[in-house]
Amino acid sequence: MIASVFDRYPWLNRVLMGVLAVFTGTCVVAVVARLSPLPLIPVPLFLVAGYGLWQARGVTERRQLVNWVLLFALATMVGFWLISVVGRWVE
Repeated sequence: MIASVFDRYPWLNRVLMGVLAVFTGTCVVAVVARLSPLPLIPVPLFLVAGYGLWQARGVTERRQLVNWVLLFALATMVGFWLISVVGRWVE
């Protein structure tokens, strides 16, 4: 299913990369707004997710594509989960 979506919509990779850039930019702006380094916690995971998307861009085999997209999805979800857990600890 993942491979067929990426085949059908070739622009999806760029859109997801743009969304990751917005997420990362929001984290950087939050550091300045909150005067705390805690919003930078998910940034390394967003970079890993971006690397997964970057690698998925040129893959021709479906199995490799699924693996790279899975890396993107897991790294993004863990980044959001981690910032929510830290947010609860700080409260």
